Amino acid sequence: DRLVAAGDNGTLVVYTRPPGGWSGVTSEKDVPMQICRNSTEDIMDVSFSPSDPDRFVAGSIDKTFAVWELRDGEWSCVSSQRDHVNYVQGVAYDPRGVYLASMGSDRTVRVYSRR
Repeated sequence: DRLVAAGDNGTLVVYTRPPGGWSGVTSEKDVPMQICRNSTEDIMDVSFSPSDPDRFVAGSIDKTFAVWELRDGEWSCVSSQRDHVNYVQGVAYDPRGVYLASMGSDRTVRVYSRR
């Protein structure tokens, strides 16, 4: 029920399905959205948790990935890691949403337990 658009400047825009569904959307004004910002550079990948629709992760060129969570109707960055030598190329949750993986352009993969 959500869509995240990632920008070249580290901006994430989270769109939430309007009450009438996507079919009634004719312009961006018809869709509830929130702008999120934690990174300073391009976002390379975004992944929603399969077990929690109120949580997603975003990986960036600034060598970080950030976990976002919906709290009291607002998206908040709840965790951020900077463990790669080069930019984060991809991020993903395991099918149960227990683990999170980040892949760097330095050819490393890091696996974290969900916090």
